[in-house]
Amino acid sequence: MAFPIPIVIGLVVAGAAGAVGTAIRWRAGRRRRQQENARQDQTRTHRPGNSNTPVTEQRGSQQGPGRQRQPHARAGQRPVRQGKTISERRRPYRPQPRRFPDYDKQSLVKALDTAIANAAGNTIDTVLSKLPSNQMSRREQINTVRSKVDAMRSALRALRMPDYDDDITAAAYLLEYHPQHVGMAHAVMSRVLQSRNSGKMIDDDTGRLHVVDLASGTLAMQFGVAITVADALIRGESVGGVAIDSVDISSAMLKAGQTAWENFATAVQHDENLEALAEACHLITFNTHTRHSTVPSHEGECWLSCLHGVYQQNSSNLERTLHALHDEHHPIVGMMSCWGRTPEDQNVEIARRISPFQGTSWRSDRVFLPMRAEYPIPFLFNREEPDAIETGKIGHQYGILYSEYPGFLWRPTDTALLTYYRSFSDRDS
Repeated sequence: MAFPIPIVIGLVVAGAAGAVGTAIRWRAGRRRRQQENARQDQTRTHRPGNSNTPVTEQRGSQQGPGRQRQPHARAGQRPVRQGKTISERRRPYRPQPRRFPDYDKQSLVKALDTAIANAAGNTIDTVLSKLPSNQMSRREQINTVRSKVDAMRSALRALRMPDYDDDITAAAYLLEYHPQHVGMAHAVMSRVLQSRNSGKMIDDDTGRLHVVDLASGTLAMQFGVAITVADALIRGESVGGVAIDSVDISSAMLKAGQTAWENFATAVQHDENLEALAEACHLITFNTHTRHSTVPSHEGECWLSCLHGVYQQNSSNLERTLHALHDEHHPIVGMMSCWGRTPEDQNVEIARRISPFQGTSWRSDRVFLPMRAEYPIPFLFNREEPDAIETGKIGHQYGILYSEYPGFLWRPTDTALLTYYRSFSDRDS
């Protein structure tokens, strides 16, 4: 069929106009889609009310490479996924533990020295301020202090329990014996870690530790735990937290020890050479108790200790308390110590007899630390006693130290360490 030329020309023009209109509408639609995508990108990238602060800057490591929005090649195209798979990206993020630099030994000694001296000096000043100063001369006050210190030394030499409820006795004990017992606590815990196949301080999956310290005195175990935690942080281990419950019948000893601890924790926070110790103190939470029945349970593995708390006159009560704590908290590590040079010494035999860590599920170890000997286990005060400058000043000022007695032995002497380990197969029994 033949069409007139005007009709053909009209059809061609109409078709061309339709194609042009379609192209214009398609381009306008693409422009609208691009603008919408731009607005969505801006909404995702900026927080409402703070358009100048990108989310990625505030979220930090939570915004991983696999979660960043990728640019589109054209509208409607899915972004290219890079990096980890979806299942890997959803796995909880566990940062690796930071490896702390080693602490400076002299700075640690200085912090201990100052903390102990200030706590002991403040305790004695408080006691002397309550005495009738108008009736007692300074010399009489010092003689009062010295008589109580002499009574404490006489009792300890005879392996008898001193009057620990007295504030002056507690201050003198803090000055003369606390540094040794800090080293001893660190020594016995180093012994425990050497026995572990992992070599880690905490084997529990939670990374948490609960220490129950019976006959805690002036909290020497707490100081030793802090140094041991710092050692673990320096090795690059992860420590989730440490809970310490210190039990002692003497509120005077607990109070003196807590004052010394607060001084120590403050001192290490302000010393850049003790960064690991500062973090260790931050990880420790503690409570003091005068009755063992108030000790709560905590998450993580439990250690039960009784360092230098064994005397013949309290052995029956100590045995009952040790067994009660053992049955309540199910420790996997037991630590005991007492004065003794040989297995035949009286206190060593008492400690072994009253120990709750008995039976086939426990294995034991024993080591003696004789006076001025090189010890086979590593601990802080192994080779040289530090210069106890501040503790020496306080000791001489109040007559606790005699002029012919120049300083302290800041390491345990004539000590028996008894450590016990529950086998892995029996930990849940």
